[in-house]
Amino acid sequence: MSDSLPIPLSPPLTPAQQTALVNLVRRAARAEIMPRFRTVTRAEADTKSGPTDLVTEADRQA
Repeated sequence: MSDSLPIPLSPPLTPAQQTALVNLVRRAARAEIMPRFRTVTRAEADTKSGPTDLVTEADRQA
């Protein structure tokens, strides 16, 4: 794994940008992650490359 990023980093985020980013992540979690948390059934889970490489519909939509 490389320590470099594909694009250069810009200066650190301002406090307002940090707040906006945190709020965006919270909204995404509330809308997409939390409704699915611990609700996936065996029928909704599949495997990719092997029996321990699980994937769900949420993974496919991400």
